[in-house]
Amino acid sequence: MQIKEFVAAGIAFAAGVFAAGHGLAAGPQGQYAIDPQINVAHSGDIDFTTPLTTPLKQAWSVNLGNAVYSPLIGDGMAFAATDGELFAIDLATGAIVWQKSVETDFNYITYDHDRVFTVTFAGQLQAFVGDSGKLKWSIQLPGNTQFVSGPMAKDGIVFVSGGSQTGGGTLYAVSENTGAILWTQRVEDGYGSQPAYGDGGVYVAYGFQFYKFAPSTGQVHWHYSVCNCATYSGSTPVYFDRKVYVAGANGPLVLDSETGNPVGTFTSSASANELPVFFETPAKRKVLLTFYYNGNSTLLTASHLKSDSQIWSFAGQGAFSAAPLVVNGQVVIASGAYLYVLNGETGAQLWSGIIPNVGDPGGMAAGEGTIVVPVGSTLTAFVPSN
Repeated sequence: MQIKEFVAAGIAFAAGVFAAGHGLAAGPQGQYAIDPQINVAHSGDIDFTTPLTTPLKQAWSVNLGNAVYSPLIGDGMAFAATDGELFAIDLATGAIVWQKSVETDFNYITYDHDRVFTVTFAGQLQAFVGDSGKLKWSIQLPGNTQFVSGPMAKDGIVFVSGGSQTGGGTLYAVSENTGAILWTQRVEDGYGSQPAYGDGGVYVAYGFQFYKFAPSTGQVHWHYSVCNCATYSGSTPVYFDRKVYVAGANGPLVLDSETGNPVGTFTSSASANELPVFFETPAKRKVLLTFYYNGNSTLLTASHLKSDSQIWSFAGQGAFSAAPLVVNGQVVIASGAYLYVLNGETGAQLWSGIIPNVGDPGGMAAGEGTIVVPVGSTLTAFVPSN
């Protein structure tokens, strides 16, 4: 896998409100998995307060009755959506604390400050109190008929995009506390992009159209258009180190987060559900993880962002169904029936263990010292043995 930089390394970036990396707060929320790829930047990395050690052990496993996708972790709970149900599970014991009947088409939820937010295919956006499951508010988002990507919540605002397969769409900003719509912005395409946050902006990606908006006002910071055409499909952008990584209709693309100008590309065989993952090693090297199909099997590859060189690759069981996570610089990846922990610097295998149930593992979550892995209708938690 290669990253091809179009601009010299000496480009000067304006000072941003975020530090290098995903730029998330280091407070309690920094220990949570609040979005499907841990954080609002979707970078897929987290540092536990007590560093992750191996071997791991299974803490609990619970069957939720239907397929589970992209669980979250926050305030001592694991939250999971299935077709028509929303669950809160005690992170320490695996006991179901509460269960609500909801429409959670596509199974996307997000979490912020003791609130779980979910949106239906028809645009019903709901907020539930995390510790009790009480419905805080519910609103119908106007103007669009299809919502096929999840919400993102940050600093008191829920962001969600909706559109249609005939073109046109809207990005909505909604008050976390009241459910009032704070602002809307019309976007081209507008179909299927979960917003990302970083460098003081909200990003969405729709095939050939890419945007950055001001979170509080909806002002357009920039709009980069590859062409005057439409795809009626979107993808989830990933923010890392003042760059935005998107799965463009012509292939993966890297944009400058300040200007929206293209600054490179990256090669990946991943599907739209397997986003690139970024982290910084103890030696301060910035690393990109993505999948590469070599003609026979799929490899997880790690590459240095600065030197444009592959560091290591990992074959696992020859196939992967979900993106890896990085915990304290160690790579956690599921392949087949196994969960692996790899050394982020070298790719060396530190541990492997069996995941209960039969099927392809889905998007994992890591937070508050715990890793949760969905396989089919089962959600299993792993913690360090020591």
